[in-house]
Amino acid sequence: MSDRSLSDDRPPGDIYKATGPPDHWLTTLNTGIWGFRPAHEDSWERLEAGDVVVFHSTTEDTDENRWKPGIVGYGVVDSKERKEYPLWRTERAAEENQYPFVVHLSETRWRGDLDEISGDEVADLTLERLHGEIEALIENRLTLDEIETELDYTFPVMGSFSAIGPAVEVLELLRSAPLTIVRYRSVGAETGPDAGADGTADTSPERGDGPDVETVLGRGELDPPAGAELFDGLFFPQDERERLRDAVTAAVRSGKHVIFTGPPGTGKTELAENVCRALVHRNAAYTGYRLSTATADWSTFDTVGGYMPRQEGDGSLEFTPGQVLKRLLNADHARNELLIVDEINRADIDKAFGQLFTVLSGQAVQLPFERDGSEVEILPSDAYDPVAGLEPHEYVVPETWRLFATMNSYDKTSLYEMSYAFMRRFTFVRVGPPPVGEIERLMPRYVDEWDVDPDPDERDAVGDVWRTTNTAGREIGPAVVRDMLGMVTAIDGPLSARTTQAVASYVLPQLEGIPGREDVVRELLRSEFVDTEGLRETAREMLGISLTDGPG
Repeated sequence: MSDRSLSDDRPPGDIYKATGPPDHWLTTLNTGIWGFRPAHEDSWERLEAGDVVVFHSTTEDTDENRWKPGIVGYGVVDSKERKEYPLWRTERAAEENQYPFVVHLSETRWRGDLDEISGDEVADLTLERLHGEIEALIENRLTLDEIETELDYTFPVMGSFSAIGPAVEVLELLRSAPLTIVRYRSVGAETGPDAGADGTADTSPERGDGPDVETVLGRGELDPPAGAELFDGLFFPQDERERLRDAVTAAVRSGKHVIFTGPPGTGKTELAENVCRALVHRNAAYTGYRLSTATADWSTFDTVGGYMPRQEGDGSLEFTPGQVLKRLLNADHARNELLIVDEINRADIDKAFGQLFTVLSGQAVQLPFERDGSEVEILPSDAYDPVAGLEPHEYVVPETWRLFATMNSYDKTSLYEMSYAFMRRFTFVRVGPPPVGEIERLMPRYVDEWDVDPDPDERDAVGDVWRTTNTAGREIGPAVVRDMLGMVTAIDGPLSARTTQAVASYVLPQLEGIPGREDVVRELLRSEFVDTEGLRETAREMLGISLTDGPG
């Protein structure tokens, strides 16, 4: 999806880099502010609203500790002002306004693990806690070596602020890994020493009245820009796009959570991520989204939380929130992060979600854990008093919060049964492959969407395998077909041998452990595009089936 929050009406050339120590970038994460010394006022003057600043973190923090350098994120400029109060650690320690020229960012996006960053004032952190948060911030950073290898470009590390040569390419490389979005209120007149007790502006993520779903998802129009982003990187026929858009729109509007179901390779996870990106991008009520993959080992410890040793290492325990609670508003974070649970049916639902059945219904829940001497509570949005605020043991489920999940409908070998109590809290949206009779007609459209360039024979061979497999009762989606095309076009040899190798690599693994796999292989043996003997031998080795009576 094109990240048009960078500005729809400005050219993509106004992209700069700012260099600073990692502890300063923690302050930027918490406040949405970056600053310039008086000597760099001309650089500050160059910036305009909508410009992008790429965050280059150096090897040393302000205590001269050594860290791995790299690009940790980027932000979008909102406004500029001159501040009169100390903000960064160095300023607080020296009691000086060392960076008087500041820019306010409308949003920032980070490669690091924001779940491990407290949001507390950086100057107030113990060194042990500070070092832990720096490690979390620089995790998954884009290294300068990666930039040089991918772009043949030496990133400018000298100087605190400069333009970047291949600016758009660097930004796209930065976005190649998942980014966590943080949005900030427009600070304007609220900034300054009177804005808060600690001398910093109120930059907590804005909480709106709820998403305008018709705007977010483009319901009611054939293919508006708002709705098109739902299908970025995916191809569905127009009627299927409308069905999926309307189904998700209705679910979100009605307060339901959503599970995308279907066979492998149909784009369930990508669609869930696109929905979350659209919601986050178009409504300030959301502060981001997170994707987590379920496993059979999941319990309520993973989803709700439990006791963990304190970071101070004194042997005591403290309550640590799980995947769901980390996404919610509490005393530490003004969060409303959407959550995607990939392959949710790999988890034992009752064991993993337990008390969350009640949470998903919008009711209060008291957990069997304590934090600061009080039992941990999960409160519905109507029980939250923003004036009184929250205690450390309280978490609030915003009215707009949603849980999205994906479920591979063929994953019977590791599938846990879903109870009705769980299922009725969700809307199930099937994401399927195209009808078998449409595959031949649609193959050229799919190929146009993919980064492959097969000749007509290669396209017909893979299309025939796709149609045959789905006709035989084991549906596969376009992503699997794209992988097959990639292999067929990348290796040398007779077309039948290449097609057979693609079947062995991407189709046969989908048949492991399922009833009727012999019938699927038998139908594939009928295809004129496969090496019959080679496929028969491979099926024997991989699936333990022996078809000695010929293709029929």
